[in-house]
Amino acid sequence: MKRYLRQILLFFSPLLLLLALYIPMDPFKVVFSHDVYYRSGQPDYVVLNRGYVSTETFAQQYDRQQYNAFIFGNSRSIFWRVSDWKRHLPQAASPFHFDGSDESLYNLHKKVMYLGANDVDIAHAIIVADYSLFYRAEERGAHLLITPPRLVGYSNIAAFHGSFLLAYLDPHFLLAYYDFMLTGQFRDYMRDHNVLNAEPMHYDRVTNEISYPQFEEAIAEGSFYDAAKRERFRRRSSVPPPSPPCLGASQRHMLKEMQEVFAADSTELRIVISPLYNQRPLNPKDVQSLREIFGESCVANYSGVNDITEDYRNYYELSHYRPRVAARIMQEMY
Repeated sequence: MKRYLRQILLFFSPLLLLLALYIPMDPFKVVFSHDVYYRSGQPDYVVLNRGYVSTETFAQQYDRQQYNAFIFGNSRSIFWRVSDWKRHLPQAASPFHFDGSDESLYNLHKKVMYLGANDVDIAHAIIVADYSLFYRAEERGAHLLITPPRLVGYSNIAAFHGSFLLAYLDPHFLLAYYDFMLTGQFRDYMRDHNVLNAEPMHYDRVTNEISYPQFEEAIAEGSFYDAAKRERFRRRSSVPPPSPPCLGASQRHMLKEMQEVFAADSTELRIVISPLYNQRPLNPKDVQSLREIFGESCVANYSGVNDITEDYRNYYELSHYRPRVAARIMQEMY
């Protein structure tokens, strides 16, 4: 019997070792609290749950910064620069990027309700939205997308940490992570499956703003839009159809609850429907629903075919437009 147990332990010893390393290594920065989640000017390497980083950074700094202006949205919203927004805000405004990667309406709703429940003054807000944000009205389980526990009273704490443990035990992650940790070398295969990221980024902890100045530098030098990028930009429908309607009963209920929070704070709100390069307009029924809930003047629809979406030079790639686009939209909205 003892021999049998030793064989079992020997067989599982690599897994046990990996599990023992998970907590002290804390690769996703969710086990321990961190004063700063990114090192400015360097890559983050291990891709973090951006919604979790935003939530924890807000909670750590709110007492000092007294944030009252918020940029909500998915990764497209990170290119809405605080420096551009401040030109349209009162001097006393204290802005914060409260974004999440591939943000869902479910998570956005939880953020707004969290701020409301904690008596945070939302004096100014921009919601950077599109079809992919609006149609998701349920919690998602993937580790980069799961709802930060603080936003739901820690009711999902087991599922939250379970999702990260499963992501850690994925063979693609284990190979890339420990290869990098042991050698210090980043290899091309590590980019696969969204495992590691080697793109340097600048980070402002006070505003939680991420930026990639090297992209704009390469554009200024004329080296950014090479032949391969230009070829990818050519691949889109000549007559893009509207997206299917996505604001059902669940979505409208969440939006109305958010509007109640904004109304209680007399929030100066702007909802921007992003100008995506695919030129698919948000369904007119959804645009009308947004205007009925939040007010005609609050909703700016830049989706579809227009002078922004016609020019590939307004985009870094097919999914993300440049800060100059956001700055222009802000100028027109305010």
